[in-house]
Amino acid sequence: MHTETAYLIKHKKRQIRVWLVKNSRTLLLLAVVALLTGFSLFEIVPPISTSSLQFDIRFSEAPVRPYILRVRVEQTPVDGFASAPVPRVLVSLDNFTTVTNLSGYAFFTTTPGKHMVSVASATATLPTYAVEVEVTTRITELVVRFVETRFNLQSLDMVVDTSTQITYVTASYIPPVNSSFYVGKPYLTYIDQSNYLKRHIGEETVSYLPGPIPQYRGPFTEIRTGETLQAYTASASIEGLVQLVVLKESFIPAFYVETQLTKRE
Repeated sequence: MHTETAYLIKHKKRQIRVWLVKNSRTLLLLAVVALLTGFSLFEIVPPISTSSLQFDIRFSEAPVRPYILRVRVEQTPVDGFASAPVPRVLVSLDNFTTVTNLSGYAFFTTTPGKHMVSVASATATLPTYAVEVEVTTRITELVVRFVETRFNLQSLDMVVDTSTQITYVTASYIPPVNSSFYVGKPYLTYIDQSNYLKRHIGEETVSYLPGPIPQYRGPFTEIRTGETLQAYTASASIEGLVQLVVLKESFIPAFYVETQLTKRE
Protein backbone atom coordinates (compact mmCIF):
# COMPACT_ATOMS: atom_id res chain seq x y z
CA MET A 1 0.00 0.00 0.00
CA HIS A 2 2.79 2.35 0.86
CA THR A 3 4.58 1.53 -2.39
CA GLU A 4 1.45 2.25 -4.43
CA THR A 5 0.97 5.66 -2.74
CA ALA A 6 4.58 6.64 -3.48
CA TYR A 7 4.13 5.63 -7.11
CA LEU A 8 1.00 7.79 -7.44
CA ILE A 9 2.76 10.85 -5.95
CA LYS A 10 5.73 10.46 -8.26
CA HIS A 11 3.44 10.07 -11.25
CA LYS A 12 1.51 13.21 -10.26
CA LYS A 13 4.71 15.29 -10.00
CA ARG A 14 5.73 14.12 -13.44
CA GLN A 15 2.39 15.24 -14.87
CA ILE A 16 2.76 18.70 -13.25
CA ARG A 17 6.23 19.19 -14.73
CA VAL A 18 5.01 18.20 -18.17
CA TRP A 19 2.11 20.63 -17.87
CA LEU A 20 4.37 23.48 -16.78
CA VAL A 21 6.67 22.88 -19.77
CA LYS A 22 3.77 22.82 -22.21
CA ASN A 23 2.18 25.96 -20.77
CA SER A 24 5.30 28.01 -19.94
CA ARG A 25 4.54 30.70 -22.54
CA THR A 26 1.00 31.05 -21.28
CA LEU A 27 2.19 31.41 -17.70
CA LEU A 28 4.74 34.06 -18.74
CA LEU A 29 2.05 36.05 -20.53
CA LEU A 30 -0.20 35.88 -17.48
CA ALA A 31 2.65 37.13 -15.29
CA VAL A 32 3.21 40.15 -17.57
CA VAL A 33 -0.50 40.96 -17.57
CA ALA A 34 -0.57 40.74 -13.79
CA LEU A 35 2.45 43.03 -13.54
CA LEU A 36 0.89 45.66 -15.82
CA THR A 37 -2.34 45.44 -13.91
CA GLY A 38 -0.46 46.08 -10.70
CA PHE A 39 1.19 49.14 -12.21
CA SER A 40 -2.18 50.52 -13.28
CA LEU A 41 -3.16 50.70 -9.62
CA PHE A 42 -0.36 53.23 -9.19
CA GLU A 43 -1.27 55.36 -12.25
CA ILE A 44 1.29 53.60 -14.46
CA VAL A 45 4.06 54.48 -11.96
CA PRO A 46 5.73 51.65 -10.02
CA PRO A 47 5.44 51.70 -6.23
CA ILE A 48 8.17 53.66 -4.40
CA SER A 49 11.42 51.77 -4.10
CA THR A 50 15.12 52.48 -4.32
CA SER A 51 15.19 51.84 -8.06
CA SER A 52 12.16 54.02 -8.71
CA LEU A 53 13.70 56.90 -6.78
CA GLN A 54 16.83 56.69 -8.92
CA PHE A 55 14.65 56.62 -12.03
CA ASP A 56 12.79 59.76 -10.99
CA ILE A 57 15.99 61.70 -10.22
CA ARG A 58 17.70 60.71 -13.44
CA PHE A 59 14.80 61.83 -15.58
CA SER A 60 13.88 64.96 -13.68
CA GLU A 61 13.93 68.31 -15.47
CA ALA A 62 17.42 69.04 -16.83
CA PRO A 63 19.22 72.25 -15.84
CA VAL A 64 19.13 75.14 -18.28
CA ARG A 65 21.85 74.83 -20.92
CA PRO A 66 24.32 77.72 -21.02
CA TYR A 67 24.75 80.05 -23.97
CA ILE A 68 28.19 79.65 -25.56
CA LEU A 69 30.09 82.42 -27.34
CA ARG A 70 33.28 81.42 -29.08
CA VAL A 71 35.56 84.00 -30.66
CA ARG A 72 38.13 83.10 -33.32
CA VAL A 73 40.88 85.61 -34.09
CA GLU A 74 42.60 85.43 -37.49
CA GLN A 75 45.19 87.48 -39.37
CA THR A 76 45.66 87.81 -43.12
CA PRO A 77 49.20 88.98 -44.00
CA VAL A 78 49.89 91.67 -46.55
CA ASP A 79 51.33 89.18 -49.04
CA GLY A 80 47.83 87.78 -49.64
CA PHE A 81 48.32 84.32 -48.12
CA ALA A 82 45.40 82.58 -46.42
CA SER A 83 44.28 83.74 -42.99
CA ALA A 84 45.93 82.06 -40.01
CA PRO A 85 44.73 81.79 -36.40
CA VAL A 86 46.31 84.16 -33.90
CA PRO A 87 47.15 82.54 -30.53
CA ARG A 88 47.70 84.29 -27.20
CA VAL A 89 45.54 87.30 -28.02
CA LEU A 90 43.49 88.88 -25.25
CA VAL A 91 39.74 88.59 -25.82
CA SER A 92 37.23 90.25 -23.48
CA LEU A 93 33.50 89.66 -23.13
CA ASP A 94 32.06 92.51 -21.07
CA ASN A 95 34.15 92.28 -17.86
CA PHE A 96 35.64 88.81 -18.48
CA THR A 97 38.98 88.33 -20.27
CA THR A 98 40.74 85.23 -21.58
CA VAL A 99 43.46 84.31 -24.09
CA THR A 100 43.05 82.58 -27.45
CA ASN A 101 44.41 79.04 -27.75
CA LEU A 102 46.73 77.75 -30.48
CA SER A 103 43.76 77.53 -32.85
CA GLY A 104 42.90 81.18 -32.26
CA TYR A 105 39.76 80.45 -30.21
CA ALA A 106 38.47 81.98 -26.99
CA PHE A 107 35.37 80.55 -25.26
CA PHE A 108 32.79 82.17 -22.98
CA THR A 109 29.54 81.13 -21.30
CA THR A 110 27.09 84.00 -21.32
CA THR A 111 23.42 85.00 -21.34
CA PRO A 112 21.08 86.11 -24.14
CA GLY A 113 21.31 89.76 -25.10
CA LYS A 114 23.84 92.28 -26.37
CA HIS A 115 27.47 92.00 -25.24
CA MET A 116 30.66 93.89 -25.99
CA VAL A 117 33.59 91.85 -27.35
CA SER A 118 37.08 93.33 -27.61
CA VAL A 119 40.31 91.90 -29.00
CA ALA A 120 43.77 93.19 -28.07
CA SER A 121 47.34 92.06 -28.72
CA ALA A 122 49.63 92.00 -25.71
CA THR A 123 52.61 92.56 -28.06
CA ALA A 124 50.86 95.46 -29.93
CA THR A 125 51.26 93.69 -33.28
CA LEU A 126 47.50 94.07 -33.85
CA PRO A 127 45.22 97.02 -33.15
CA THR A 128 42.61 96.86 -30.39
CA TYR A 129 39.18 96.14 -31.88
CA ALA A 130 35.76 96.15 -30.21
CA VAL A 131 32.35 95.08 -31.53
CA GLU A 132 28.89 94.55 -30.07
CA VAL A 133 27.46 91.04 -30.44
CA GLU A 134 23.88 89.98 -29.79
CA VAL A 135 23.53 86.44 -28.43
CA THR A 136 20.19 84.83 -29.30
CA THR A 137 21.07 81.16 -29.84
CA ARG A 138 22.75 78.49 -27.73
CA ILE A 139 26.01 78.67 -29.72
CA THR A 140 27.30 81.89 -31.28
CA GLU A 141 30.62 82.10 -33.13
CA LEU A 142 32.32 85.40 -33.91
CA VAL A 143 35.28 85.48 -36.32
CA VAL A 144 37.46 88.60 -36.09
CA ARG A 145 39.87 88.78 -39.02
CA PHE A 146 42.65 91.39 -39.12
CA VAL A 147 43.68 92.03 -42.74
CA GLU A 148 47.09 93.67 -43.04
CA THR A 149 47.74 96.31 -45.69
CA ARG A 150 50.31 99.02 -46.45
CA PHE A 151 49.89 102.53 -47.81
CA ASN A 152 52.56 104.07 -50.02
CA LEU A 153 54.10 107.35 -48.94
CA GLN A 154 52.80 110.24 -51.04
CA SER A 155 55.11 112.83 -49.56
CA LEU A 156 57.66 113.08 -46.76
CA ASP A 157 58.71 116.04 -44.65
CA MET A 158 61.68 115.90 -42.26
CA VAL A 159 62.88 118.34 -39.62
CA VAL A 160 66.33 117.59 -38.18
CA ASP A 161 67.03 119.02 -34.73
CA THR A 162 70.80 118.92 -34.34
CA SER A 163 70.65 120.19 -30.76
CA THR A 164 68.59 117.23 -29.55
CA GLN A 165 69.78 114.76 -32.22
CA ILE A 166 66.17 113.97 -33.12
CA THR A 167 64.59 113.82 -36.59
CA TYR A 168 60.87 114.59 -36.87
CA VAL A 169 59.20 112.90 -39.86
CA THR A 170 55.72 113.56 -41.27
CA ALA A 171 54.48 111.27 -44.03
CA SER A 172 51.31 111.64 -46.09
CA TYR A 173 49.29 108.78 -47.60
CA ILE A 174 45.92 108.31 -49.35
CA PRO A 175 43.71 105.42 -48.12
CA PRO A 176 40.68 104.08 -50.03
CA VAL A 177 37.31 105.81 -49.67
CA ASN A 178 34.41 104.72 -47.47
CA SER A 179 36.56 102.50 -45.29
CA SER A 180 37.74 102.09 -41.73
CA PHE A 181 41.40 101.41 -40.95
CA TYR A 182 43.71 101.08 -37.98
CA VAL A 183 46.81 102.98 -39.08
CA GLY A 184 50.26 102.83 -37.51
CA LYS A 185 53.18 105.24 -37.49
CA PRO A 186 55.45 105.50 -40.53
CA TYR A 187 57.58 102.41 -41.11
CA LEU A 188 60.82 103.95 -42.34
CA THR A 189 63.99 102.48 -43.81
CA TYR A 190 66.69 105.14 -43.75
CA ILE A 191 70.39 106.02 -43.69
CA ASP A 192 71.62 107.91 -40.63
CA GLN A 193 74.46 110.41 -40.24
CA SER A 194 76.96 107.57 -39.83
CA ASN A 195 75.84 105.99 -43.13
CA TYR A 196 74.22 103.06 -41.34
CA LEU A 197 71.08 101.55 -42.83
CA LYS A 198 68.33 101.31 -40.20
CA ARG A 199 64.62 100.79 -39.76
CA HIS A 200 62.25 102.77 -37.59
CA ILE A 201 59.37 100.48 -36.58
CA GLY A 202 56.61 102.04 -34.53
CA GLU A 203 58.48 103.58 -31.63
CA GLU A 204 61.82 101.77 -31.90
CA THR A 205 64.81 101.78 -34.23
CA VAL A 206 66.55 98.55 -35.31
CA SER A 207 69.47 97.74 -37.56
CA TYR A 208 68.65 96.89 -41.14
CA LEU A 209 68.85 93.20 -41.96
CA PRO A 210 68.11 91.60 -45.34
CA GLY A 211 65.17 89.23 -45.52
CA PRO A 212 61.61 89.49 -44.24
CA ILE A 213 60.52 92.89 -42.95
CA PRO A 214 60.12 92.84 -39.15
CA GLN A 215 56.55 93.01 -37.85
CA TYR A 216 55.32 96.49 -36.96
CA ARG A 217 54.39 96.95 -33.30
CA GLY A 218 51.84 99.67 -32.49
CA PRO A 219 50.57 102.13 -31.72
CA PHE A 220 47.56 102.32 -34.08
CA THR A 221 45.06 105.09 -34.78
CA GLU A 222 41.58 104.43 -36.17
CA ILE A 223 40.53 106.48 -39.21
CA ARG A 224 37.27 106.47 -41.18
CA THR A 225 37.49 107.76 -44.73
CA GLY A 226 34.76 109.62 -46.59
CA GLU A 227 33.37 109.47 -50.12
CA THR A 228 36.30 111.32 -51.69
CA LEU A 229 40.02 110.60 -51.70
CA GLN A 230 41.83 112.55 -49.04
CA ALA A 231 45.42 112.69 -47.84
CA TYR A 232 46.16 111.71 -44.24
CA THR A 233 49.36 112.18 -42.31
CA ALA A 234 51.32 110.11 -39.79
CA SER A 235 54.37 111.24 -37.86
CA ALA A 236 57.36 109.72 -36.11
CA SER A 237 60.27 110.93 -33.99
CA ILE A 238 63.59 109.21 -34.66
CA GLU A 239 66.60 109.44 -32.38
CA GLY A 240 69.54 110.40 -34.55
CA LEU A 241 70.00 112.41 -37.71
CA VAL A 242 68.33 110.99 -40.83
CA GLN A 243 70.12 111.67 -44.11
CA LEU A 244 68.03 109.69 -46.58
CA VAL A 245 64.77 107.69 -46.47
CA VAL A 246 64.51 104.65 -48.76
CA LEU A 247 60.97 105.14 -50.10
CA LYS A 248 60.58 101.71 -51.73
CA GLU A 249 61.04 100.05 -48.32
CA SER A 250 59.01 102.59 -46.35
CA PHE A 251 55.24 102.62 -45.90
CA ILE A 252 52.32 103.26 -43.55
CA PRO A 253 51.26 99.98 -41.83
CA ALA A 254 47.53 99.48 -41.46
CA PHE A 255 44.81 96.91 -40.79
CA TYR A 256 41.16 96.67 -41.64
CA VAL A 257 38.90 94.27 -39.79
CA GLU A 258 36.40 91.74 -41.15
CA THR A 259 33.86 90.05 -38.89
CA GLN A 260 31.62 87.05 -39.40
CA LEU A 261 28.84 85.98 -37.03
CA THR A 262 27.39 82.45 -37.04
CA LYS A 263 24.51 81.30 -34.83
CA ARG A 264 23.51 77.71 -34.05
CA GLU A 265 20.88 76.17 -31.82
